[in-house]
Amino acid sequence: INDRYGIKDFDILDDVFNLDRKRVETICNSIITDGPKISIAFPNGLRSDLLDPELLKLMRRAGTIYISFAIETATPRLQKFINKNLDLDKAETAIRAASKLGIFSNGYFMVGFPTETEEELRTTMRFAVKSPLNTAHFLKVTPFRNTALYDKLDERTREYINAHPEKLKYEDRTFNLSNVPNDKFKKIVRNCLMRFFLNPFRVFGVLKRHPYPMNLLSFTKIALMRILVKG
Repeated sequence: INDRYGIKDFDILDDVFNLDRKRVETICNSIITDGPKISIAFPNGLRSDLLDPELLKLMRRAGTIYISFAIETATPRLQKFINKNLDLDKAETAIRAASKLGIFSNGYFMVGFPTETEEELRTTMRFAVKSPLNTAHFLKVTPFRNTALYDKLDERTREYINAHPEKLKYEDRTFNLSNVPNDKFKKIVRNCLMRFFLNPFRVFGVLKRHPYPMNLLSFTKIALMRILVKG
């Protein structure tokens, strides 16, 4: 593709790309040794606790400039609840290592889990705010039918979902399945968005490291909309 079309920027939409470490090493070493000089982004997210500093250095040498870290929740109990079982300490180490290497980092978080307490919600928010992530998405949990999450819901919530299928659309996900009242839930999330996106050090990091400067205006608009509208 590079030889034929001159394309130098590649997005790899494989969220288990790093599940097989040897495969990652083989691909990266091949690019470093024989491949063209390219830029690689992983916007979908990688398994964060399998990204150690050594592997990240190799990926950086191969041209990695952007990684999304799919954290979801920063509480061990909810990690078990969703069967992800992410090692949060290793994930945090990976994020910091990526930042030191100059890799632009994005985080994916989910809020509004069934049974989620106020303290658990705040714990996830604190993880995001204290991290060196450049950007982050805070998405409300959506209980799609025929999923394990849907099966864990009480009958009343299932009836509500079945009666409002429009709520399952990406642009209209308004579910708060947590134990936190809606007003307080929105206040906590909005406060987190403000602390995250209005941090001057983070703003400077985005301006300095964003791999696609032409998209900065669009990013600024999205960030402001999240602060002013979301929650």
